[in-house]
Amino acid sequence: LLRGGRRLPAAIAAADLASDRCLLQVAEPVLRAAPGQRAARDLRVGERVYAIGAPRGLELTLTEGLVSALRRMDGIDTVQSTAPTAPGSSGGGLFDARGNLVGITTSGVGRSESLNFALAAEAFWQLRPE
Repeated sequence: LLRGGRRLPAAIAAADLASDRCLLQVAEPVLRAAPGQRAARDLRVGERVYAIGAPRGLELTLTEGLVSALRRMDGIDTVQSTAPTAPGSSGGGLFDARGNLVGITTSGVGRSESLNFALAAEAFWQLRPE
């Protein structure tokens, strides 16, 4: 895990390859918690969202877009948005206009910048440490 160019040791606490998610455990706190979490079912199509990621190692890159759809994919609640998710951004947060965490970004589709997905925040936390 990197923080400001400094490498920190981390261990996998839980993982689910099918849904592309894991929980990492670190010895020292490295991130502040999001101010709040909002259930995906409370989002509205057309609502503005913001994605924060590290595409190609460029930390704290902010993109914005709109909620395109709320979907259930492979049994997991998912937010589809137009907020670009470039390679390296997966695992970053998707936030509403008030700063509430609404999803964890997973992927974009092909070369389209407007077809991007995030696991609903409440679905992500269903992953439990082993």
